Amino acid sequence: MQTVLRRLSLLFVLTLSATNIRASTLPKGWSAAIVSIEVPPTDQELAAHAGSYRQVGTGFFVSPDEKPPFRAILITAKHVFESACANWPTVYMRFENATSNPTGQPQRFPLQICDRKTQDDKVVSVPKWISHPTVDLAGIIPPPIAPGQTLPSVTVFKSETIAGPEEIKKWEISEGDEVFTISFTPNLVQGRPSSTTVRGGVIANFSEEQDSFIADSFVFPGNSGSPVVLKPTAVHLLNNNVTIGRVNPALLLGVVVEYVPYIDVALSVQTNRPRVSFEENSGLTRVIRGERVKELLQIMAPMLPPNP
Repeated sequence: MQTVLRRLSLLFVLTLSATNIRASTLPKGWSAAIVSIEVPPTDQELAAHAGSYRQVGTGFFVSPDEKPPFRAILITAKHVFESACANWPTVYMRFENATSNPTGQPQRFPLQICDRKTQDDKVVSVPKWISHPTVDLAGIIPPPIAPGQTLPSVTVFKSETIAGPEEIKKWEISEGDEVFTISFTPNLVQGRPSSTTVRGGVIANFSEEQDSFIADSFVFPGNSGSPVVLKPTAVHLLNNNVTIGRVNPALLLGVVVEYVPYIDVALSVQTNRPRVSFEENSGLTRVIRGERVKELLQIMAPMLPPNP
């Protein structure tokens, strides 16, 4: 009987501890580091009175500085800037806590991502962003805001919170570990742009790719560039044994670049050849590793204005 009571007591303590840990698993203010990257309506949409700003990606601010004031670099997936630049040299940043303008619309801040120039009688685009040399990752240094605009208070991910090989080894991060994806999900409230949402998931595969890993977490168009964060927990797998001890910090594990599609092929009953293929969201997400974010940060840090 005493053994049973001790086990029940231990279970109660563990449950209470897990509840307390769960209450603060995501650092406060991290959602304020997230930016919705949007493009304006086209002329045709405006003429049809059907146009509105459209989200093409997500970004977040990272700083190489160890102490304030923190200089910020906006990080996102490279293809977000590439696809937007094909039609718009300027995109617009929308923050979760941005104030509304006099018309009631959320305030957006312009961000020029490329220049247009004539070369060999052709108009070409010159990127203002910096690409990682090997992966789908890009960063840009936001210019000073326009007169009359007030940038909302934003948070930055500090370089020390980005998971590299040392942090992965220290906390033995692997398949099954829980993660959060922080992004914008449009139209959560009818007639209003959404605030950031936190979506849970787990690491589905962590060992096959050197530059990326797979998370079991749904993402959709416009979520590319979202940060993926390791959930703090006191439960860890050490030498194949489950242990309860020190709580790992919330770490930036990487950046969403795409969902992994599931493709179903319909065959002809007459020829047995493929006729139609259907592509669906499998619920798996490809994430560029935090180590690559650190590399891009090192490349771009010398380009920042001097720290006062």
